Amino acid sequence: MKKFKRIFIEISNICNLSCSFCPPSCRPLKTMSAENFEKVIQALEGHGDNVYLHVKGEPLLHPEFEKILEICMLNHKKIHITTN
Repeated sequence: MKKFKRIFIEISNICNLSCSFCPPSCRPLKTMSAENFEKVIQALEGHGDNVYLHVKGEPLLHPEFEKILEICMLNHKKIHITTN
């Protein structure tokens, strides 16, 4: 089974800043539930160990951030965070 070096997961597209390098988006503001995040992590089993919690949103604003970290640790994933 192919292993990826990095797996990026957008747990939220909500951000508290308007940085010049981030293009605006018309998508509704949402967060991924911890339950859905766990399903994604389990589906990734065997595909890689490095999970990056970053795409468009600010991961530290996620209301279930601690639970998401716990899910990563329980599934032996290395967590990488990009924050503003």
